[in-house]
Amino acid sequence: MKKLFVLLAMLICSGLVFAQDVASTFEYDEEYEEMLEYGEYEDVIEDISTHEQPYSAVDNYYMGIAHFALEDFDAASEYLAKAVEMLPEFLEARDTLAGVYYYAGKKTEAEAELKKCIEIDPKYTRAYFLLEGLYEADNRYDECLSLLKKMSSFTTGVDLEEVYYYMALIYIQKEDYDNAELAAARAVGVNDGRFQTMTALVYALYLQKKYGEAKPFEHLVKSIWRNSDDMQIAFQQDFYMDSFVYKGFKVDVYETLSEADMPYCYWCAEVYDENKVSVRSINLESNEEIREKGKAYVISSENYAESCREISDIEFAALPSYEEFIKIVKDGIDGQINYVKSEKIEYSDNPFYGLDFEDEDEDSDDETESEPETSDGNFVIER
Repeated sequence: MKKLFVLLAMLICSGLVFAQDVASTFEYDEEYEEMLEYGEYEDVIEDISTHEQPYSAVDNYYMGIAHFALEDFDAASEYLAKAVEMLPEFLEARDTLAGVYYYAGKKTEAEAELKKCIEIDPKYTRAYFLLEGLYEADNRYDECLSLLKKMSSFTTGVDLEEVYYYMALIYIQKEDYDNAELAAARAVGVNDGRFQTMTALVYALYLQKKYGEAKPFEHLVKSIWRNSDDMQIAFQQDFYMDSFVYKGFKVDVYETLSEADMPYCYWCAEVYDENKVSVRSINLESNEEIREKGKAYVISSENYAESCREISDIEFAALPSYEEFIKIVKDGIDGQINYVKSEKIEYSDNPFYGLDFEDEDEDSDDETESEPETSDGNFVIER
């Protein structure tokens, strides 16, 4: 679901998660594009309001996008429908209208508009990606794969790395980890691997317990992160590498990217209860105190119920195997770890506390700010 929201939001800036070479069906207005990029939606509306009426199809398009961004779905759909009526092959207006319909709860109409885009131009990839995201949001994974496989046959106008990346994520949703690995490997092979595709391959390998095979790609993920000029990548603190269920608890495992600060957690296992709320993290931590003792790592935990960070008596002179760490995580869930030291923490300092490991409830009225997400997600495998 998050992926679809990202794709719909990107329509406002006339793009998708990955850079694409997609032919436009109209001439973009550079001034309005820049204004939209900087969130000047009211200014776009005010400026176009001075134009002679009836508005052109392009004016209606930009009015529709600006109202869409302001969540005035009725006005947005009216302007965009007018643009489509004037120019039926105006695909950017049509797929944005589909986005408005989706946000307004009109999924059937959204799907119809996207299919119409593909009918008009069978290689219009924006519509494919949006339709695939719509299908994924409804758990229609086979239909997702059908669209992605069709796009994988395109020779121009599509980023094959993106296609195989999303294909890998769909296979993961279907728990078909062999094909997830194959798709992720193909994605990595397209351009020697971007950050997000490399993390997808690591994730697919870990889900199959192929830890040794994953290790070189983990190093590559960190190398890409260290050398990237992309600020979205530079701001990543960790990457998602494994997930499993143990005795009713969902466990997500992350590997930290930066080892510069003390203390830091090389691995963090976030534990969620049956209500999908994070209750505890169990970490492989390095800190100054443990280094002074001549050791490298100690098992620590953040106990959210007790508002404290706890240090155990489990210490390591070197990096343990991942299997050892996971065994300790399971012992922690079983209450078998002996904690010898604790200190109070503030929940606000922990970005995981109280977060649902799945999508946030779209019906929630909670206005609490969360950390910004990237196309990779916390992928992170962020979708």
